[in-house]
Amino acid sequence: MDFLKKHVENYLVSRNVEDYKSKVNMTLDPDQAIAYGAAIQAAIITGEISVQESVTFQDVTPLTIGMKIFGDNIKELIPACTNLPKRT
Repeated sequence: MDFLKKHVENYLVSRNVEDYKSKVNMTLDPDQAIAYGAAIQAAIITGEISVQESVTFQDVTPLTIGMKIFGDNIKELIPACTNLPKRT
């Protein structure tokens, strides 16, 4: 978690986000965040809540998608964490 926290902080600093430490919630456990998202997704699928109830889901690619080209070179087509659908 410290690795991710460091990279998020570096990203926010590079974007000149003022007072980012007070804006970023570091108290939520990553496992709880996954479980919470899964519960919301299940409620949407079962019709318990509608998508219009101020819930936004973004499907992203977990890994970089690429194509092997000449030799062992790989051409990156869609970087990791890209929102889907992606227009190229």
